[in-house]
Amino acid sequence: MGRRAVLLGGGAAVVGTAVLAREELARFWWRLPGSQKKRVEGELDHAGAEWTSAARANWRRADRPDDYTIDRVVIHVVQGSYATALRVFKNPGHGAAAHYVVRKDGHVAQMIRELDVAFHAGNRGMNERSVGIEHEGFVDRPKDFTAAMYEGRRG
Repeated sequence: MGRRAVLLGGGAAVVGTAVLAREELARFWWRLPGSQKKRVEGELDHAGAEWTSAARANWRRADRPDDYTIDRVVIHVVQGSYATALRVFKNPGHGAAAHYVVRKDGHVAQMIRELDVAFHAGNRGMNERSVGIEHEGFVDRPKDFTAAMYEGRRG
């Protein structure tokens, strides 16, 4: 086999791999220098929400839905107060946060942009395809879940 055949074969292999891996590689384009979409600090995805950012260690930058399709909403309960949820999600040592926190009176805080991946579901695949909404209250106290809370979440 000649040198030319090796070079052509190698080039064809590289091109073939790139074509097959295109979808997977498209997810990571935003990591390249200069290829990030412009963002405005504190920009909201939910009308009427208040912006209060989660610790950077509790989420990762993404460009959803371009790199990951959002097809789920994961509902969480704080097992405590609204203020507790905000404090915990601002703690970089916690390792988790939700996109939104909903108070009993319906007030909504957005902590992470929906285009980014929040660490909230305990599973990378689920985090990549979902939005996390944390609700103030305790699961064993139905009175904690108010009509105002559900209206506020709806926007």
